[in-house]
Amino acid sequence: MSMTVEVSPALNAKLHQFAELNGTTMDTVLLKALTLYGIASQAKIDNQRIGVVDANQQLLAEVTGI
Repeated sequence: MSMTVEVSPALNAKLHQFAELNGTTMDTVLLKALTLYGIASQAKIDNQRIGVVDANQQLLAEVTGI
């Protein structure tokens, strides 16, 4: 199956930037973003939280709004 997605110039630039930064394609960036969104959505259903922690397990940032 194939799908065409139209995005704003700003989002296109971000996707391109992330792809270049990680040496990958914009398709892969979108796939990984959707995968993370799925994980975050399931965590919300399971009454869990997703965040970024440092080496000492201190919470630096929490994913919210999903």
